Amino acid sequence: MLNHQAVASLSCDDCEEYMISDIESATFMEVRGERVKRNGPTPCHKCPKCVGIDYKNRTPAEGRKATLNRANLNILRAYLANQATHGKALSKEELRSPIVLRRFGLIEWTLRDHGTRAINSLLRVIAARG
Repeated sequence: MLNHQAVASLSCDDCEEYMISDIESATFMEVRGERVKRNGPTPCHKCPKCVGIDYKNRTPAEGRKATLNRANLNILRAYLANQATHGKALSKEELRSPIVLRRFGLIEWTLRDHGTRAINSLLRVIAARG
């Protein structure tokens, strides 16, 4: 999902209701400035949120589990910035915060146990445990 941040923040509810013109850039089809209502199946089968899910189970409900809300995107960016700067991206107070420590711990645990290809799992764990 890190390679698909536009899709990660796309609402599955919007995708269910409106036609998508390009899944990678998360842009909706528009006619005269209005979004086009969906008249067919959702594109869950090719959505990056559903990668790693059995093909027949790729549904908006499963995609919602990998939706990256603003708070989760911010903590993921903070984690990556902190890793890239060897711990210098956050203040000492931020690094002592129980919320930051817990979320960083979940990110570390997911990456250690599942590898860097498991970003969907990472997002699901963060979203499920808040």
